[in-house]
Amino acid sequence: MQIFKLLGTISLVFAVVTVIGCGGSDHPADVLKELPVDDASDTLEPPADSDADTDADTDADTGTDTDTDRDTERDTGTDADTDRDSERDTGTDADTDTDADEVCTPSCGERKCGVDPVCGTSCGECEAHEKCNADGRCECVPACSPRQCGVDPVCGTSCGECEANYECDDDGQCIPSDGIKWVRIAGGTFLMGSDDGGSDEKPVHSVTVPTFKMT
Repeated sequence: MQIFKLLGTISLVFAVVTVIGCGGSDHPADVLKELPVDDASDTLEPPADSDADTDADTDADTGTDTDTDRDTERDTGTDADTDRDSERDTGTDADTDTDADEVCTPSCGERKCGVDPVCGTSCGECEAHEKCNADGRCECVPACSPRQCGVDPVCGTSCGECEANYECDDDGQCIPSDGIKWVRIAGGTFLMGSDDGGSDEKPVHSVTVPTFKMT
């Protein structure tokens, strides 16, 4: 009986010593269950499905890159559309420049009046007593009426000549030539009377005398 107690005590001491010797391990219980070396090498091999999972992850990453490439292509397409819009805008500016270049430049030259033969715009206007001739020049319009002869008072040109035995008076009228020289006296307005004179000279007043002729 004592022998059995002794053997039990030795076994208990051995177990305690073994547990204390495995105190540095993270899992002391695993030491007691340690497998042989040959079996452990088999355990360290990765599962057969690991390569397949890695390839799947790689394919997934490749798919992401493909999507990124597609997005880049879409962005590039957007940039191409923007370039096309820019070209259209440039074309619009070119049309505007062309329109600006097509603005008509008048070619009046020496013309002072009338219509420009190139653009159809006005080259100028004549004064009231002038008219525009076919060459674009302003010509004076004579004001002889009712004058029959003599010099036109507006343009300085001749209003006509009198026939034989007639002469032109100062009013531009042709009168018979009887050898008597008539002188034209211009009319006008003057003050008549005197405040210092007699009663028949007062008051001073304005008198108008028309033009007349004297021999």
